[in-house]
Amino acid sequence: MSQAVRHTLATLATLVAVVALGLVAVAFGTSALDGSGSIEGVALAATSEPPAPDARAEKPGAAAHVKLVIDYGDGVQKHFVAIEHTAGMTVLDALQAAKAHPRGVQVEHSGSGATALVRRIDDLKNQGGPAGGGGARNWQFYVNDRYATAGAGATKLEPGDVVRWVFAPYTGGR
Repeated sequence: MSQAVRHTLATLATLVAVVALGLVAVAFGTSALDGSGSIEGVALAATSEPPAPDARAEKPGAAAHVKLVIDYGDGVQKHFVAIEHTAGMTVLDALQAAKAHPRGVQVEHSGSGATALVRRIDDLKNQGGPAGGGGARNWQFYVNDRYATAGAGATKLEPGDVVRWVFAPYTGGR
């Protein structure tokens, strides 16, 4: 097997693992929601660069919230600016809360807990690995501008955290 083929297979395996962890993380968090799906505000912005998140910028005495940004990779983003934080909340829980909002997002995932995999947000489905084309894009997430090291169902959130889902080619956070 050639070096290029081995490299492509290794890259594909890494991408599949990251996507699988992300989906697991998304599925895991749904049990922590209180059922209200309350999100106090949502904004749609057409920008080419994500805004600099003000991580953990909650005001003293204010209700505990997390922020969620969905970046479609084409200059459009949805911002959920006040998702109520709950004890044990995961990135997947925050995504499910956004799904419950009247102007929320559509989410498709498989698995649960550490094996949850987000397959689609709104009309954008994961495109797979390099075999699907060198520019294949998939859903990946960051918490407070740090690339995820665990799946969405396993990544816990604290009040004030900013979660950013990005539909882009896999870079491993580089």
